[in-house]
Amino acid sequence: MRTPEGSSDVFLSWRREDMVFFAAGVCHILAHMLLSLHPNEDFDLIYIKPVNKQPGNHMYESGGTWAFGFNRWSLEKDLLKVNETFAKDRYPNWNYERIVIEKVCRSI
Repeated sequence: MRTPEGSSDVFLSWRREDMVFFAAGVCHILAHMLLSLHPNEDFDLIYIKPVNKQPGNHMYESGGTWAFGFNRWSLEKDLLKVNETFAKDRYPNWNYERIVIEKVCRSI
């Protein structure tokens, strides 16, 4: 999640370290890049949509069990738990909906 300062100053936001940059702000670009590099794989583009308009939007790729996010391949359940724990530390009532945005089939 970006800070209020990072949200209001695009140049400050762009100067963040790579991992922070891809974790909070351009995760959707990283997710789409994986799709373009692996067009014959069976990945879903997943959107973590916080409920009640809270912060914490996030996108990643998942092939079912494994997921690719800003810091590495991990089990999807672990990626979701890390995101949830991080958000709930800041917003105790935080919750999300897991939405499959795009299905990329092996047959394409």
